[in-house]
Amino acid sequence: MEWETDEETETVICNNCGADVYADADRCPACGHYLLDDESAASSQPKWVILTVGILLTLFAYWVLAPLL
Repeated sequence: MEWETDEETETVICNNCGADVYADADRCPACGHYLLDDESAASSQPKWVILTVGILLTLFAYWVLAPLL
């Protein structure tokens, strides 16, 4: 039985841990870091943190603006 091999599989380096990762992978298998190019700070936060901050900002704005109304 003869195995077919492609010339060379393209890899990239994980920005978090430095491991070699296949270019088509979504996450680093070594550390679990997402390898997306358009990764933003908000997307790296859990949804409950974003929701909590949004609720607190809304309550603070209401507390500040309520006496003016």
